[in-house]
Amino acid sequence: MEQASAGEPQRDSAGGRRRQAVVAAAYELIAERGFEHLSTRAVAARVGINIATVHYYFKTKEDLIAGVSEYMLGIFGSAKEIERLDFSSPWATIQSLFVNLDYRWRYTPQLPTVLCELGVRAARDQIARDALTRLERAWRGYMTRVVSQGVEQGVFHRELNVEDAVTTLILVQKGITLQQVSTGSAVRIEPVLEQLATLLLARISR
Repeated sequence: MEQASAGEPQRDSAGGRRRQAVVAAAYELIAERGFEHLSTRAVAARVGINIATVHYYFKTKEDLIAGVSEYMLGIFGSAKEIERLDFSSPWATIQSLFVNLDYRWRYTPQLPTVLCELGVRAARDQIARDALTRLERAWRGYMTRVVSQGVEQGVFHRELNVEDAVTTLILVQKGITLQQVSTGSAVRIEPVLEQLATLLLARISR
């Protein structure tokens, strides 16, 4: 997915790296200490810069959280290091998205933790809610394209309601994320995919 910029535009490579360091520090602080402990002072201290520099790149806390949501999308989108991913067909893509989710839990556990932190905070914080809305909009848009292609190609049931199917897939992914973070153990992806195959796949394609 393409990433949009937030806060001050990137002016040069050094500035871009510093901006990325600020975002990464904010992401790490949320994972380690929770959303309520995120502050420009803590971010500046972690990066080794002054607070004014943080505000140069991100005028408001909302801008900073928007940067974190983009950073998270970037992590989800960087799947080159994961074996067994196959995006050659709509069903292969759905399976790969769940394999990617499982990989992120096992090898980048900060990501599901930050997602859950934002989810809990969103109930009482508009900035967190807006960040999650941006993430879900991109997530839902991508999934809608994949499921729509599956229906058009006859891979998925012709009568499948695309919007409802996408909502179901997202809810399953959210449930897996919450279960893994709350229990500290990985969810077995294979049985989940077997159930999703029953939901999605046209009989002729099995």
